[in-house]
Amino acid sequence: ATYLIHDSQLELTIPPEQRLWCGGDHEPPLRVSALQSGNFSGPVGSTAGQQPYRDGLRVREEQEEFRGCLVDGGTVGMRASLYLGE
Repeated sequence: ATYLIHDSQLELTIPPEQRLWCGGDHEPPLRVSALQSGNFSGPVGSTAGQQPYRDGLRVREEQEEFRGCLVDGGTVGMRASLYLGE
């Protein structure tokens, strides 16, 4: 993610030069900025992936499992705003 932390705030940004997320495969095309606290995949060719945004997706690159901050319950509070630049 492209981010800043200031005044106890997390600011995620997507600069114009950032590549597309799953470019050429996701419709409509989009760019993403996010923080990821865990990661997993099945073996190459399997359907065990973590963001199946459509049916029929297969693992192209196996990922090492990572367990960061994975919470089992609780509450998250947030305020959000959006600025769309040109």
